[in-house]
Amino acid sequence: MPQRRSRLSLVVCAAALLLNTLAAAASQAVTASTPLVIERMIYTFVVEANGSSREILTSVDRITSELGVIDYSEASFNFSTSKSSFKVHEAYTLTPRGERVNVPERAIRYVDEASDSDASMFTDRKDVVIVFPNTSVGSRLVTVTEEQSQRSAYPGHYTLALSSKNRYIAEYVEHRFFIHPKLALAQHSVGLENTQYSPLPKSINPTQRQAELTALNKGYKFLGFQFQNEKPQRAEPEEADLGESGTLLLLSTFKDHAALAKRYQQDARPKTKASAAVAKKARELSAGLTTDYDKAKAIYNWINQNIRYVAIYLDNGGLVPNTAESIFRNRYGDCKDHVVLLESMLRAVGIESEPVLVNSGTHYHLPPVALVYPFNHVISFIPVLNLYADPTAQFSPFGILPFEVSDKPVVHAQSGRTARTPVYTAESNLGRTRVQLRLDSEGVIHGNVSVEVKGNAEMLSRTLAFERQDSDPGRVSQRLLATNREIGTGQIFNSDPRDMSIPFKLGSEFQLESHVDLPGPGAFTIPVGLTPAMLASRVIRKPPENRTKPFTCEPELIEEYISFDLGSKLSISRLPQDVSFSAGRLKYQSSYRLTDSEGRKKLDVTRILEVRPESHVCAVETQAHVQELFSVMRRDLRQLIFYE
Repeated sequence: MPQRRSRLSLVVCAAALLLNTLAAAASQAVTASTPLVIERMIYTFVVEANGSSREILTSVDRITSELGVIDYSEASFNFSTSKSSFKVHEAYTLTPRGERVNVPERAIRYVDEASDSDASMFTDRKDVVIVFPNTSVGSRLVTVTEEQSQRSAYPGHYTLALSSKNRYIAEYVEHRFFIHPKLALAQHSVGLENTQYSPLPKSINPTQRQAELTALNKGYKFLGFQFQNEKPQRAEPEEADLGESGTLLLLSTFKDHAALAKRYQQDARPKTKASAAVAKKARELSAGLTTDYDKAKAIYNWINQNIRYVAIYLDNGGLVPNTAESIFRNRYGDCKDHVVLLESMLRAVGIESEPVLVNSGTHYHLPPVALVYPFNHVISFIPVLNLYADPTAQFSPFGILPFEVSDKPVVHAQSGRTARTPVYTAESNLGRTRVQLRLDSEGVIHGNVSVEVKGNAEMLSRTLAFERQDSDPGRVSQRLLATNREIGTGQIFNSDPRDMSIPFKLGSEFQLESHVDLPGPGAFTIPVGLTPAMLASRVIRKPPENRTKPFTCEPELIEEYISFDLGSKLSISRLPQDVSFSAGRLKYQSSYRLTDSEGRKKLDVTRILEVRPESHVCAVETQAHVQELFSVMRRDLRQLIFYE
């Protein structure tokens, strides 16, 4: 059964993502026979002048396969215990024979909300889990639930985002709003049909019918929307959300994004007041530094490495940060808290900054209606440097944003202006590998590797190095070699991934056994060994063939330079052929050059991949180029060196 969550959903670190998912993305591939059908969903919203609301849902879901019996015989809802109350009016299974089997009270469980990530999170939100009895193919699962919010996240304001990617068949879905006459709501919808008011059928729970009649008698305004979905849509890999697919309904009392930013800043700005201890630490970190850039970098690096990520979403904690002093004292906080402390410490040394609301997922659009959707993250902007920084990203160098928040629409909380974070350039997102290989008389290959990384490649490399630092080095090497079906030993070397003051250094040494059978004749591929395999990893999985949606694409420059000492005894009869490929904004080339110096043969290999999209979202047509590139690279990396 699709999970339904209440209006305030906090994802990893949310400035606040008000997202009500009508139909969660199915993990199974959509087929002609879907495991579940949304037969009827009628949602009533009664919105008060202060922004509080009463929400009553009647839903009927039909199980259509054995898989549906296993995966969808539960329903899950979510609410905040500090701001709302939640009640299950009815919950029962209607068997294929028409028998009603009520959900026993013990099968309705209120449990603490599970974290959506590996990060520490403490919240006053509860998951309400309903376990339906006697389910089988053809069963209908019926629920009538009610959530009553005592107050709005922003008092006096009402915002709501209803979003569905239409992964399920939906026979009838209706949203019925009864709005207090004092509230003026901006609205935006995609894939929905406006409806006029008509009384609910008598089969609907009387509590829901009475709530609507009471609101109408008080003069509340009616807004109605409905949709049906006859054909489920398959989720596509790396699909970019431009707000144009699926169904979407946005409602907000905020006039524009500047007003939303001002309201966020109203709560956040007072939290940046620097205590004596915070100011002292900022001055210590910047002592002796003369430029604003160096001062900001030193403070950023300290916060980045000393304030761990912990989210405490109690009461309105998903929207309002903690004080700089408490964050500094406790040494933890979420994204809003990291930004508050950075702002406080920068101001202590004469540098101004401001919070910036951004989406850290797949949303690349700014909706026409101003509300916290799709923003779920906060970063910083330093005007004097014209620079964005994400102090939550532990391994992201100062001035380099993680890919997830790059080329994204943003709202600046202090100024209220909208903007877009920078697009990567290929050169700023670099992976350069230099490999020295030597073939000995026993056919064992000895390798020495040095790697240079910049941008997102550096952030990922630092993260991987940090995660494996307590692992057995030998087992790590064996696992990496096995990924490329190679046998050998080796060791990886790297600088401290937490030291953000210096460029990250990465390298390795290794030996590969049974790669070249001597004496010949024979053939072998150029090994991957203990390298980052930045090119080899691109040809493991075939890219999708039938994209229908724009997708995320990362500008990057990947270079591999291999010097292979083949010794004096090997007689090379054929080398791999050079490759030159260019399509759209994708380019790949390789060259293979054999030289003979004093009887020793050396093979020099160069491989370069350039990905230069104009933005981080590629059009569907680009996929044809991606498929061509995959085929070209796969053939090239499998080319053989023949010897006698």
